[in-house]
Amino acid sequence: MGDHWREDLGFTVPHESVYPSLWLWDSCFHSIIWTALGEGRRAQRELRAVFAAQTTGGFVPHMNHALHPERHRSFWGIAGVSTITQPPLYGHAMAVLAAAGIEIEEISNHVIAAFHHLFERRATACGLLQIIHPWENGTDDSPRWERWQTQPFDQRQWWEMKGKLVEALELEGREAVRSEAFAVCPAGWNALVAWNAAEAAAVTGDRVLAAAAQELTTAIDQLSWNEALNTWIDVDPKGRMTSTIRTVDGLLGVLVTGYPDRADRILAALAEPDEYGTPFGPPGVHPAEPTFDPKAYWRGGAWPPWNYLLRTAADRRGHKEHAAAFDSALINGACASGFSEYWDPITGAGQGARPQSWSCLAAVPRELASPASLVSRRT
Repeated sequence: MGDHWREDLGFTVPHESVYPSLWLWDSCFHSIIWTALGEGRRAQRELRAVFAAQTTGGFVPHMNHALHPERHRSFWGIAGVSTITQPPLYGHAMAVLAAAGIEIEEISNHVIAAFHHLFERRATACGLLQIIHPWENGTDDSPRWERWQTQPFDQRQWWEMKGKLVEALELEGREAVRSEAFAVCPAGWNALVAWNAAEAAAVTGDRVLAAAAQELTTAIDQLSWNEALNTWIDVDPKGRMTSTIRTVDGLLGVLVTGYPDRADRILAALAEPDEYGTPFGPPGVHPAEPTFDPKAYWRGGAWPPWNYLLRTAADRRGHKEHAAAFDSALINGACASGFSEYWDPITGAGQGARPQSWSCLAAVPRELASPASLVSRRT
């Protein structure tokens, strides 16, 4: 982590050459990691850096090209930042910092504004929130986007399509607000919004935000749950199914669901060898899916963020054995892979950039991710 820290900019680059910018959810995880390492000043600065380019309306871009502000101007249509967002892990990160006694007053105003913006701007008729580019979900090449991908999947053609989907974005100022080419209400992304909003509401006392988080949770349980597949699925803004491919991000509803029996079933499936129970953490895609590839980018590898989030869900729901198993998988995977971006869930072989800073989530103890003060306020 120390080698990736930029003192002049106040954030950690995920990887010096592959990922030399600020990414929203990466920096939120970095802030949590710095807290675990006892670096409160860096933890605070890292989370503050997430909001350095926040608009007056509350929008938070998913990338800040502070090192090379002109490099991607032609791609995004503006200089310095992207026009789309990413999973809002700043709610959970802020709660972790607060529980650790790190000052959050300045940050909290930015976090609250960002969530109110999401609930206003991304609302749809079906009750879920939408994304307008697959990058906003964080799972770039996921087979969940198969209706926009060539069959069989071709990574180069998909990269070109993602560029076309950027061109299709409609901008208002420095923010993409809609797209006629891509609009999805992902189960995992909505679960992360609801959970992080509830985390933020718990430490700030924002009742409006708490109510919005609860309403979104209810919508996720009603609209996205698929009983036959034992997962939450993606739908379009009108509530129509867009994909039934089983992916681990589709299980993130376990963080918020109001149905304890569903949570129990999901956590059991994550431990079952015939389901997601692989030695180095749950694979990004269910092994029985034809698209499963343990070495391909977002198509079957084990990713540190999902392992961390599912461990937190298991811990908070009292499934201590499952939480301990996630702990071991995360630590073993990070070590076996050389702290890679992601790894083969069966062998632990490193994939992607190496070393990648968010693999240091393996150093975050459960009691930091699930502080008793926060859990007691939520229950």
